Parts: sequence; C-alpha cells; structure tokens
Amino acid sequence: MKALKTLLTLYLLLIAAAAVADCAALESQLSRQNRALEHLEQQRQALDNLLQGQINNDFVLTEAVDAPLDMGLEVLEARRSLQREQHQLDSEDTPAVPQAFADCPDQSTRWLGQEKQIRSLRQVVNKLQLQLYELPRASRLALVREATQWQTLNTLSATVQSWADNHPEHPEVQSLQREILAWIEYWRSSTRIWLSQLVANQPQSTASNEVWRETLQVPHPQQAIDWSIPIRLGADVDLLGWLDTLEEAHRALLRESGKWRNQHIWALGWGNFL
Repeated sequence: MKALKTLLTLYLLLIAAAAVADCAALESQLSRQNRALEHLEQQRQALDNLLQGQINNDFVLTEAVDAPLDMGLEVLEARRSLQREQHQLDSEDTPAVPQAFADCPDQSTRWLGQEKQIRSLRQVVNKLQLQLYELPRASRLALVREATQWQTLNTLSATVQSWADNHPEHPEVQSLQREILAWIEYWRSSTRIWLSQLVANQPQSTASNEVWRETLQVPHPQQAIDWSIPIRLGADVDLLGWLDTLEEAHRALLRESGKWRNQHIWALGWGNFL
C-alpha cells in the first residue's frame, strides 16, 4: 500500500513537472510576439516622425514600410493587402487565446495582452503606410530619392566624425568637421520640413511656396564650407568624394522640392505661381 502511494505521488509530481515544462516552452512564442510588437512600435514611430517632420538622423525608409515605394505593382498589391487586413482587424472580436496556453494562466494573460497591443498598433501602422502608398507616383519617387540621400549623408556624417576623432590635435580638421556637420544639419532641417509637406499631399499655395523658399536657403556646400586644409591632413580621406556627396544632396533637394512645388501650384491654378 505504501509503495502504491509512493508511485502515485511520483506520478503526480511528473505530471506537475510536465505542466511546468509545457508552460516554460511557451516563453519562446511570447518572445517572438514581443519582438513583433517592438518592430511595429519602431515602424509607427518612424512613420509618425516622417509625417510630423521630425525624422531621426538614422531614418531608413525601407524599414518603415513593407513595400518599396518606387515599385508600382508592389505598392498596389501592398495597398490592397493592407486594406483587406484593416477590414479584418476592424471586424474581429477579442482574440482567442491559443489552445497551447489553456493550462498556463500567466502565459495566457501575457499572450492576450501582447496580442491586443499588436492588433492596435497594426491598425495604426497600416493607416500610416496606406497614406504613403496612396501618394501620387511622383511624390513616392521623390520620397524614395530623398530618403536615399538622407541615408547617404548619415553615413558621411559618421565618417567625418570618425576622421576628426582621429586628428584631435589638428584645429583645421576640427574646423572642417564642424562646417561639414553644420551644413548637413542645415540640409536635414530643410529636408524634414519639405518631406512632411510632401507626404501630407495637400496643395496649399502659401505653404508650398514657403517650404520651397526654405529649401533655396540651403547654401551650396562648396561655398558654405572652407575646404582649404593642408594636403597631408586630408590624405587619408576622399575630400572630393565628400564634396560630391554633399553637392548631390543639395541638387536633389532643390530639384525634387522644386518639382513638388510646381506640381502643387499647378493643381491650384496659374495665379498661385506669383
């Protein structure tokens, strides 16, 4: 009899241990769910910053949207997919907890909480992405081109900073570094404002002209920056390449913002060109 009780106790302990193990195994699913939640939050923040004219220096457009904005068919398919998903999210009831979580109350509660957050964030991100997917093709292409320039200048900024850090004893290097980074920041400030107007896609003659004039205030990098440093100090870097990169960013900003301004003013009539 005693042996039977011992066996029964061991059996119950094994069952309890198995249940604990099963619940612990669910942690990997919760971790994946949490990573998905973090990714959506990063997307939401990046898209919101873009619309508010406050994008970060390390902004990468391809990380904020699920389809390349310069690919017409992919944008069309992504837009239809998001619209279907939005309709599904709007019509769904409270998400059902998977059967695997049924005997694990702690994990079940966490799964449900995270799933609700994911669905809520997904709705927000979908709406923000749809706003970009529904832009005119010319605006989408302009956004892609300027986002590319944005990434290029962010890389250049880090390169220039690293170069200056390696020559702390040379004031000429430090001066050039400050001037280059100051120019990049001026370009960023103007570009942030313009991109927020670009994605807003609302023709207003006054706002369009003001934003366009602001981009014209960004000086040419060859004139705004004193590139005359001793040859030996610039021997380990491509100063001409840096200047070419800044000039291309300058040309792109003026070109794209000018085309955008003309398109918006054209939509409002010839009188608004004055």
